[in-house]
Amino acid sequence: MTRPDLATLLKNAAPGVSANVSLVDEAKAKRKPTRGNIRCEADGIWFDSMKERDRYIDLKMLLKSGTIADLKMQVGYELNEGGKYSYKYIADFVYCMDGAVVVEDVKAWDKKNQEYLLTPTFKKKRKLMKRVYGIDILVTGK
Repeated sequence: MTRPDLATLLKNAAPGVSANVSLVDEAKAKRKPTRGNIRCEADGIWFDSMKERDRYIDLKMLLKSGTIADLKMQVGYELNEGGKYSYKYIADFVYCMDGAVVVEDVKAWDKKNQEYLLTPTFKKKRKLMKRVYGIDILVTGK
């Protein structure tokens, strides 16, 4: 995230929504999205896909209605703490619902096979999240 993006985010942040952000250089901020996703924005926040943006809008409505609480975006989890190499998983959304913490990731849906398109890296990180933190990642995006 660039400095202007961060300033816009802080200025337009929705009440009750927080984002764990870090500044990156301009070249990284303009990288090409994967799987043909189109970067888009809502509330001054840039998302890697329209599905992720739409899910943010849905979660924001659930936050306003009181169905969920403490919505956070881009939350990082260290999966190899104390190891030789850092291995991180960054969740798209984390929130509380019915007293439980929900970690959510938005993925593309394969209409032909009727399943989410999960990369081998994501599958590995999902298993590590379960082993290290005892957290099941909720996959959404249909």
